[in-house]
Amino acid sequence: MGSYDTEIRVATKVDTSQMQKLQIQIDKTVDKVEALQKEYDELCSKKIPTQGYKKLQEELSVAQKEMEKLKTQDSKLSALDVKIGKLTQSSTEYAAKMKEVAEQRIPTQEYTEVQRQIENTEKKINDLMAKQEKMLATGGSRKSSVYKKMAYDLEELRNSLPYLKGELQDLIDKGKEFTLGTDTEKYQNLSAKYEAVNQELEKQKGLHSEIAQKQAEAVQKAIELKSQMNQLVKDGKAFTIGADRGGDKRQSKGTCTGKSGTPHVGHEAGRIGGEIHQGF
Repeated sequence: MGSYDTEIRVATKVDTSQMQKLQIQIDKTVDKVEALQKEYDELCSKKIPTQGYKKLQEELSVAQKEMEKLKTQDSKLSALDVKIGKLTQSSTEYAAKMKEVAEQRIPTQEYTEVQRQIENTEKKINDLMAKQEKMLATGGSRKSSVYKKMAYDLEELRNSLPYLKGELQDLIDKGKEFTLGTDTEKYQNLSAKYEAVNQELEKQKGLHSEIAQKQAEAVQKAIELKSQMNQLVKDGKAFTIGADRGGDKRQSKGTCTGKSGTPHVGHEAGRIGGEIHQGF
């Protein structure tokens, strides 16, 4: 009887020890399965850009940096706008002054000189006639030497007038009485300033256009790249699932099927389950 009890206690003790080992194996298996399931779930949810998509991402990054770089030149564009406005105003003002001078008819030096001689001769004639009248009014005689001298000078002056007027008419007939405004020094000076302003204006417009064009090209480049990336996403060619990149040859298509159907996890659980079964 004592011997039987001892056998029962020994058998029970052995069975309890085996159950503890089994429980440890089960716990380890569960932990292992859960860890594998978590790792595989994370891998399945991870999207990896394709080479084509990655290349577009890199190009877009470069384009965006270029856009940011060019955006810092907005203040320069504003300054150019102000400068262009001022130069445009100056150009308009010089053009108006040139038009005003060009429409002027400026007497030539020859014409002015002959005209001055005519005016002086007529004035002398009038002055001599006035002196003669005054002399006679104060009792002077027409036969006096003074009166005769005035009469002689008056005749000379009167005779010179037709020649002077003829010379003036000759200048008019030959088109030498006036100089066109465009032939004057004043007009030439205005023209030089006008040309200088316009050259600077074109230079500033060129700088403005260059910066604005670069900005527009950078924006267009970014739009095109984004469009290409969106098309890859639409066509399903932008990303690959993490499990498809794992290289597990036991999966024919590398498709993630969820917790209940995960090939990697099921295989590992089966392997460990077999090890537990062999322990009994």
